[in-house]
Amino acid sequence: MAAMRKYDSPWERPLITSTIALLAVIAFTAIAGTSAALQANMRGIALAVSSFSAAVAIGGWALAPRGFTIGDGRVRVLRNGWLAHAIRLEDVRSVALLPSDALGGSLKLLGTSGLFGYYGLFRSPALGSYRLHATRGTGLVLVRTEKRAYVLGPEPAADFAEALLAAAPRARREKLRPAR
Repeated sequence: MAAMRKYDSPWERPLITSTIALLAVIAFTAIAGTSAALQANMRGIALAVSSFSAAVAIGGWALAPRGFTIGDGRVRVLRNGWLAHAIRLEDVRSVALLPSDALGGSLKLLGTSGLFGYYGLFRSPALGSYRLHATRGTGLVLVRTEKRAYVLGPEPAADFAEALLAAAPRARREKLRPAR
């Protein structure tokens, strides 16, 4: 049995900045909304505002990727406080290193782009629909299965891609067309 290989998911500087800014907005909104509701003697609304704000911040942190593993028949997206997302190695059909502009024009369908990470369901003209699990915008790996495409942000990306190609029995190296 091959050893489990672990890959980190380091934060880039723009993610640090956006996370701090978004947490400040969440905190300001919670304080202002709760204060206004309490002044109007609306304790239920105050509780709802503070609970919702806390849930957004805690939920954002819990779902954010913190690393990746390859082994035991799966690629796993490790998250801060939620169950890992697993992709079966036998389902992997192709792997590619993405150029830095590959996610250009992407539309976020459900997820976050800057609160503890970049993750969720996205769609782009070049890649179609994909699930993103990353903490940076470059050094990304495209993993395609028969049903879904994933964009992952392991470090180092090239080592991850090679390890995945070696571990996934049906995987091939995908050749991406250059962006226009």
